[in-house]
Amino acid sequence: MIKWVAVVILVAVAVLMLAMCAAPVANPDPEHNSRNSVDWGGIYRGVLPCADCEGIEMVVVLDREGGYRMWSRYLGKDTGMIAEQGQFTWNDAGSAVRLLGSGAQFLVGENRLIRLAQDRSRLTGKMGEAYILTRLGEGIAGKYWKLIELSGKPVPKLEREPYVLP
Repeated sequence: MIKWVAVVILVAVAVLMLAMCAAPVANPDPEHNSRNSVDWGGIYRGVLPCADCEGIEMVVVLDREGGYRMWSRYLGKDTGMIAEQGQFTWNDAGSAVRLLGSGAQFLVGENRLIRLAQDRSRLTGKMGEAYILTRLGEGIAGKYWKLIELSGKPVPKLEREPYVLP
């Protein structure tokens, strides 16, 4: 009797182990991707690794109309700020964007952009974690601000209005 119970338990354990090894279930909704399921429009910032400098400070703004703006600055060098803007396209899977001006590609995740290698692969390991731009909160960015007072005195009317960039 004890042998029979042991056999039943072994068979049950074997069946459970086989069930856990089964192929992963495919996404039941192929339309569920970053493009239509993630709130991806916004401002992203991070410092990426650099071979000959302290890092590349990068800010990327993606807008819902398919446009982008990007600012880069090589830390520890006197190169100044490099700015570019243009359009971006989504890959067929709706998981990554390609900036048409620079060709840079990013995997789009919840509140982050992950810089991809030129062959569109994702860097892994410790270095992979260094290629992430994090989405900034709404805060004051993305809003129009007009300078009307400076040090308690009204700003005189100027030909060009002073403003703040995100």
